[in-house]
Amino acid sequence: FGSSAIPWFAGLIALGGIISFYNLEKIFFSTRIAQLSTLLLIVQPTYVFYISRPYWHNGSFVSLLVIAAWLFSQAILKPSIVRYFGAGLGLGFALAFRASEILWLAPMLVAIGLIVKRKIKKIILPYFFIGLLVPIIPVAYFQYQTYHQSVLGAYGALGSSAFAQTSTSVFSKFFQFIMPWGFHPIRAVSKFWQFSIGMMFPAVGLGLLGALTLIKQKNLKKSLSWWYVVFLSTISLWLLLYY
Repeated sequence: FGSSAIPWFAGLIALGGIISFYNLEKIFFSTRIAQLSTLLLIVQPTYVFYISRPYWHNGSFVSLLVIAAWLFSQAILKPSIVRYFGAGLGLGFALAFRASEILWLAPMLVAIGLIVKRKIKKIILPYFFIGLLVPIIPVAYFQYQTYHQSVLGAYGALGSSAFAQTSTSVFSKFFQFIMPWGFHPIRAVSKFWQFSIGMMFPAVGLGLLGALTLIKQKNLKKSLSWWYVVFLSTISLWLLLYY
């Protein structure tokens, strides 16, 4: 097939992401909401921008992550070895595209696991991790060939040299790991305003309207929606500061 197949694979991944998003939405909402939200995804400027550029891995990562989420939901709703393996495989491929995102995907996966722990079949859970490792192992190998270690990757190499300093404190190393570019809150807010509010106000405006509507619901604090708001807001804030 050669490198000429890359655009086709990227297109198929994007299509799979859209279909998976629709099916995932139908689990939690009505068919009409699933249709509307999927339509909004298809015309979402950032998503269209990245999935139309097959050599940029951002779009494929997001699509694979949505595919993994849908496969994970199927594994919880209809447990089987194949579905558990498939869920792990989907997440593994997503991390193979952008391994640095494990910093927020790992705690999110733990949180989701705690929420649905009663529905998880522990006997077949190892198949999830086997599927997860299948795409990760070759990535770790080529990471080692490129950077001479399997974990840090390009961000650590391009960021500061805190890992290379043996005298650096554990806290400094940890901070360098979660903030390889440093802590710049004013610049982060400025960039967020420029790219989110300035360039994509229609999409962001709908999102903010939905968030405010959700927060104003009466029994929000007594439902999982409250934890959803808190957890997703925390991740969003960290990603804003990270990038």
